[in-house]
Amino acid sequence: MRAGVAQDGLISPGLFSLYVNDMTIPSHHVELALYASDTTVIAMYRKPTLHFSYVESYLNDLQWWLGEWRNDINVSNSSATIFSLAGRRLIQHRAVTLFREPIQWVETTRYLELTLDKRLNLSPHNHQVRKKSSKDWHIGSPP
Repeated sequence: MRAGVAQDGLISPGLFSLYVNDMTIPSHHVELALYASDTTVIAMYRKPTLHFSYVESYLNDLQWWLGEWRNDINVSNSSATIFSLAGRRLIQHRAVTLFREPIQWVETTRYLELTLDKRLNLSPHNHQVRKKSSKDWHIGSPP
């Protein structure tokens, strides 16, 4: 780590808040969701084609901020998803990049231990929980 805040220290949450305090503020229907080391960029607009423009604009600003603070980001760990209400037609994905690396489009994504699909359905999350619990507990054997 060239810059940043240690994750396991007692005062780490407070230091992290100070560290990201001057992070580029989104605009034009873009919001940030920050929790610990997870950062999510959320774009909301009725015209889906404008999502890409707003997200690209913010990612350019974020890229500048990350560079100023000499903060590395692993773009291969990043993903993008378009959420849409059931019954609405989904738009075609357009390439979105950060540091000239493409961000992968995915059908399901995880945020704060919750798995969501593009229709904001919890089925993928429920499936993962059942799968994990079946590994932890074997039916018929004592706990």
